[in-house]
Amino acid sequence: MSSNNLLRVGIVGAGWAAEGHAFAYDRCAETITVAICNRTQSTAEKVAQRYQIPNIFSDYQQMFQEDLDIVAITTPAHTHCQIAVDALNAGAHVICEKPMTLNAEEALKMYQVANKNDLKTAIAFNWRYTPEFMHLKKLIDDGHIGEVQEIHAHWLRGLPKEVAVGWFTRLEQGGGFLANGGAHEIDRVRCLLGCEPKRVCGKTIHSLKHGYVVPNTNYFLDRLAWRPGKDEPLDNYQTEEITADMGYYFLADFGNNESNKNETMAVFRSGSARGRGPRSIEVFGNNGSLVLEDNQLLGCPLDKQEFEPIYLPVNSSDLASNQLELLNYLWTEMVEDFIRSIRQVETSVPTFYDGLKGQQVIDAVRLSGRENKWIQLT
Repeated sequence: MSSNNLLRVGIVGAGWAAEGHAFAYDRCAETITVAICNRTQSTAEKVAQRYQIPNIFSDYQQMFQEDLDIVAITTPAHTHCQIAVDALNAGAHVICEKPMTLNAEEALKMYQVANKNDLKTAIAFNWRYTPEFMHLKKLIDDGHIGEVQEIHAHWLRGLPKEVAVGWFTRLEQGGGFLANGGAHEIDRVRCLLGCEPKRVCGKTIHSLKHGYVVPNTNYFLDRLAWRPGKDEPLDNYQTEEITADMGYYFLADFGNNESNKNETMAVFRSGSARGRGPRSIEVFGNNGSLVLEDNQLLGCPLDKQEFEPIYLPVNSSDLASNQLELLNYLWTEMVEDFIRSIRQVETSVPTFYDGLKGQQVIDAVRLSGRENKWIQLT
């Protein structure tokens, strides 16, 4: 720790998520980013210049020789496990982007090494921190709709029929809708219910079979925004098989627990529909229902037929004018919560335990699709 009591941060990766983390540490009064590492050093230099990060590395092992209090991992998921283990063994607290890793075995290893070294961890499930979701959770915790019986979590994310390939289209690198958007929705439902699913049944959707190798799209947002020219022949591009899913649907049976005598079922759905659809969580209790759709929260008591808006003192549109601004706000809220946990203040920051439990669900959904049956979770 630095002499002025600021927590010294090193960032691994220099893409879109790394910029969000750098923004958050720059805004946090208790952190200072002292180093950034990326395989392509010129990419790291751009982020370093924007956020006045003094030390640039192309080898994270060399960066870990610095006096770091926190390591932020923002690389693709297939690299997370080894980087996290090395950072924890170097004595740093670790905050890791989602998905936590490729499978539950690697996630368990990360969780165990963190516990062995008695270090704090966080997984970037930053959608917990929208004011709408936090108010939804408070209403449920306060018994506003009674005992929860059913939850629907839908996130329809639009994709064109022609996509540029990268880590997101490669299952072996942690890509796909289930591991990325689905990980957020699994976490939010677990957070609302305060318990774990007992079994799952479902499958992933592989609606896109191949994508295009597009030059100069190393940056994730550039690949996402790429479209072929109006009259441009696609034969100009090499193709690559898309191994990752572009959607999912599954049931998660939460059974009953100490706080809820009723059995609770959750329905999860996402897909690459043309055009972006709404993102929603619908919560049905034995005394009413609540719906969070994008940044609007609606409620319907048991004795009413229509949903009505619920007043929020502040919502996401008050905090940000676009998606990127909102994400920067959410990254900052998450980082400040993580810092509180390091300072031994009780927080609700999602940890490696939450990442592990989410990864177990993801693995089980994939296994269910292959074997066409319910998969029990331990």
